[in-house]
Amino acid sequence: MMVQRKGARFEIPSDQVIFGDIVLLNKGEIANCDLIVFQGSAIVNESMLTGDSLPFAKSPLVSNEDMF
Repeated sequence: MMVQRKGARFEIPSDQVIFGDIVLLNKGEIANCDLIVFQGSAIVNESMLTGDSLPFAKSPLVSNEDMF
């Protein structure tokens, strides 16, 4: 997956994503990690984390000047 870390963009496996990375996904790409949506939307399947059996939609956080 493509990430942006400390201003540089590069490709890494999903198990190497760390806190603070910005993950850049295109339509249809899959991320095997828990993320926050800043722009766009996503359909997520968190059954391994929450036990929910149905996927649901994630929408972006409300715009804020503070870094998350």
